[in-house]
Amino acid sequence: ERWRRHYNSVRPHSCLGYRPPAPESNQPKRE
Repeated sequence: ERWRRHYNSVRPHSCLGYRPPAPESNQPKRE
């Protein structure tokens, strides 16, 4: 579970502009 949490919170995702998805979900989208 720890690796999954790390993967989802730290690992950057291309769909989010290579930003961590966790902080992105807490901030307004910049589009």
